[in-house]
Amino acid sequence: MTGSLLTTLRNAWRNPSGRWGLLILGALILFAVAGPWFLADPAAMPALGEGATAPTLAHPFGTDPTSRDILARTATGARISLSIAGLAVLLSLTVGTAIGLVAGFIGGWPDSLLMRIVDGALAIPRLFILLLLLVVWERMPLGALILVIGLTGWFGTSRLVRAEVLRLKAEGYVQAARALGAARRWTIFRHLLPNALGVVLVSATLAIGDVILLEAGLSYLGVGVQPPTPSWGLMVFDARNDFSIAPWTVVFPGLAILVTVLAVNLVSDALRAAFDPRSA
Repeated sequence: MTGSLLTTLRNAWRNPSGRWGLLILGALILFAVAGPWFLADPAAMPALGEGATAPTLAHPFGTDPTSRDILARTATGARISLSIAGLAVLLSLTVGTAIGLVAGFIGGWPDSLLMRIVDGALAIPRLFILLLLLVVWERMPLGALILVIGLTGWFGTSRLVRAEVLRLKAEGYVQAARALGAARRWTIFRHLLPNALGVVLVSATLAIGDVILLEAGLSYLGVGVQPPTPSWGLMVFDARNDFSIAPWTVVFPGLAILVTVLAVNLVSDALRAAFDPRSA
């Protein structure tokens, strides 16, 4: 399975959309990791602040009304937004994959119970659940925000993994392993989980884009990341009243969100085509 997975990833890289998506994501991650070390302090304000200034060589993204450098804040916001997306998706994929494996492999009443819970959760809009939790907990710490987003995003993944496990259970090699008395743990971790990784990877790329948009929306509504921590959504929220006089304060963080989601979707399309050429 390892060789097959590597072959699939190579095929995804050969896909132009996948290659461009990965290159853009790599550049964004490098920007998030290295940018804050080389740029000005995103919270620094000159003693004699000049207010919002248009992009210049000194400030390529311009400055906001409090004279803070937009490029530095965008770099720090990239670190916050991408970290939230990565950790929340990792959590949701772990929970969703575990539940999908258990439901699909064991079957019977555990499967029915778990899937009814998933159906009920999917019937309620995720944004409504998050808004309810975040409004009740007015100033939620960043770690708690990641936890809440992650624990409300595993439902779709569990259904996808369960469907894949049900398909794999009918394969000859799985049937042979069970007939030979292989332990459940061996069957799950040796045969089912590795062969379900394709579904998990595609689900992960789609979920990252969704979480970035979700975090941006929550921060824009004022119930996500709290000041002074800059995230892209919070930057757009802070600059909403200055768009007419300083549009760059909204345009650059908004473009960062747009480019990131576009890159993630390109990678997702390439992975889907690599795992299932019929979908290309």
